[in-house]
Amino acid sequence: MCKDANGMREGCCGCYGPQGPQGIPGMQGPQGIQGLPGQQGPQGPQGAVGPQGLQGLQGPAGKDCDCGHHDYHHECCCERFINVYASKPLVIGPYSSATDAVLFDSSNSASKKYAVMTLLTVVSAASAASAASAAVIAAGGSAAQASAASSAVLADVGKSYEQASKDAKAAVLAALGTLMQADAAKMAVWQSAPLIPDFDISLASTTGAIQFLKHGIYHMSWQLQANIVPPVPAPVPSWSFGFWLNGVLVPGSIYSGYTQAPADDACHSTGEVIVEVKAGDVLKLRNTSVSAVNLNPNINGSVFPITIASISIECLKDLP
Repeated sequence: MCKDANGMREGCCGCYGPQGPQGIPGMQGPQGIQGLPGQQGPQGPQGAVGPQGLQGLQGPAGKDCDCGHHDYHHECCCERFINVYASKPLVIGPYSSATDAVLFDSSNSASKKYAVMTLLTVVSAASAASAASAAVIAAGGSAAQASAASSAVLADVGKSYEQASKDAKAAVLAALGTLMQADAAKMAVWQSAPLIPDFDISLASTTGAIQFLKHGIYHMSWQLQANIVPPVPAPVPSWSFGFWLNGVLVPGSIYSGYTQAPADDACHSTGEVIVEVKAGDVLKLRNTSVSAVNLNPNINGSVFPITIASISIECLKDLP
């Protein structure tokens, strides 16, 4: 019992009344700090392979780089080249003089080709045509295709080896191989067959001329070691050289050198161009300055004579 203000006991002090109704929920507190990430679970099994995608578009046909067939040859390769050089002392006259061209007395390498006519001096055209027909049949071709191959060989009789079709050359060589296995005399004829050059340098040592025998796009470069012929005037002039094709200056081919002092025995210069050249065109390297120039292979400090001038030519693209 509990006492009131007068000390009297009334009611039951230790008893609990019924639970009151739940109060209204309080406001939500701020979000706590994010916990540390848990450990990464093991990798799941690999899924099934998806369906194959659609096939892409077919690309353009590639180029046939058999450098023998003229129609293919000019598209991707051109096996013509030459390197000539001068090793003997020269005095080159000033521009427009009779001696303003560099003379080349030697060559390192020059491309040459067999002629189909030369091959047919060993085997007959009929034998080569028959070999072409047989090759087509052996490869599963039709009689019409075999006949066409035979006709192509006959059509190439007399053409240069470079310009003959690849079928014609293959047929001729196949016929040669068959015949020469049993005929040593024919083999000897073939091995001694002459080659047709791609350039004519017969006048290079007397006039400096290099004649092109095939039409094409060519990369041509020259190098030269020179100095001004004494007495050297003051101020000391520069010297220059450039390419001339059929007597006409090749644009972009002139470069110069400078002899700094009378005692200088050589100064190096070089030039290069890429130009179209036709069969029969004649190339020269000429002095384009007003001074005479010495080209001397015997310089101070070198154990061996130097190359005083050189021209390198390489065909980049064959043209019909």
